[in-house]
Amino acid sequence: VGNADGDNDRLAPPADCDVALVVGGHLAAADGGPGEPCRVCCKGPGPDLMQKPDVSNFSQLRVIGGSTVIGSSYANAVTAPLPAHALHRLREPDPDLAKALLLHATDRNHHDSRLGWGSPFNGRLPWECEQGAITMSFKASIRPGFAYYWEIPILPGLVRDGKLCGGFKLTAILNPRVNPSGTGNHYASRLQTNLQFLDGREKRQAILGSLKEGETEEQEARAGEMRKWRPIRHYPLRQIPRGRAFSGNTLRLYAQAFVRDKYLFGWSTNEDIPEQSAAFVLTFVSPEQSPDFYDTSRAVLRDLVDTAILTEQEIQLGYPR
Repeated sequence: VGNADGDNDRLAPPADCDVALVVGGHLAAADGGPGEPCRVCCKGPGPDLMQKPDVSNFSQLRVIGGSTVIGSSYANAVTAPLPAHALHRLREPDPDLAKALLLHATDRNHHDSRLGWGSPFNGRLPWECEQGAITMSFKASIRPGFAYYWEIPILPGLVRDGKLCGGFKLTAILNPRVNPSGTGNHYASRLQTNLQFLDGREKRQAILGSLKEGETEEQEARAGEMRKWRPIRHYPLRQIPRGRAFSGNTLRLYAQAFVRDKYLFGWSTNEDIPEQSAAFVLTFVSPEQSPDFYDTSRAVLRDLVDTAILTEQEIQLGYPR
């Protein structure tokens, strides 16, 4: 994000680029973990109130002699190996998927103009499943105007006393069409996605995201947490500790792309629009973080999933404490 210069503490190009992984800074807490925001580092938002930075990391360095120096370069250097190794670890390397894995690994439930979505290292590497959780990642080609659904079996570890419970988390990144004139409405396409279930009355409900995003007033949908025209759709971990009554035996991941200003591209209908690429990362967490949840879930999903991560490499990353 760069270092603040006098009264100018807002991030500037190229740190305001939405395609980039923008890194903010934080100090260390008393226990050595992520602490308060770094006041030397610049802050978001980005253009059109885009939620920047994406992630944050340690921006304070102790040098020989015991003194400390602070700067955004240190946060960037600490973070840079993570997307590089994530990209290298993927069986089918893809920048959006690697970025989605890092965003998915962050530790905050709300975006902060200095901390972003938080630290991408929370006791585990972004491509690793934490204990009691299973993560699925994939790419999809989506034709605007058509709704896409993926049915996912409700895992036994997410059911307690006949109710749906546990934790759920979703990150999706669209490779968007952009306005060729470089003026207003920069993003000409957007992604709408959510995770759904059937409640006890067999009505469709959203666990993550919203079923009414398309019905929200445009100005309201552009601002606030929704940021509907941002290519990144990140829904932090949501816990359902008491459980929800449900029917059926599957969850449903929904996605749909929408395009505006078609005339700028010479398109008349959705049939004229090429497919667009989107990356998805979805996590389920068992209520008690059971150590056997991953293996039992893999057994249930064995015909639906394959290993996305190469596992033969040994990687060690050091983080300042």
